[in-house]
Amino acid sequence: MILSFLIEWLRKKRRNSMLVLTRRLGESIIIGDDIIIRVLDINGQVKLGIEAPQDISVHREEIYAKIREGLSEHKD
Repeated sequence: MILSFLIEWLRKKRRNSMLVLTRRLGESIIIGDDIIIRVLDINGQVKLGIEAPQDISVHREEIYAKIREGLSEHKD
């Protein structure tokens, strides 16, 4: 619930603003009461660990786009 609200809010605000946070190795960001995003490694790329309830889907953006494309194809 909280993540879907946050995603919808970000979609509406994305054109105008973005929350930008700086985190170091081992530090975390907490979304709501039950989503934790932790910086696991910084070595050329940033490796993030995401802890979320099983009923909340978490995808990389490009995978999410493919899922959405697949869903829209099935609606046609």
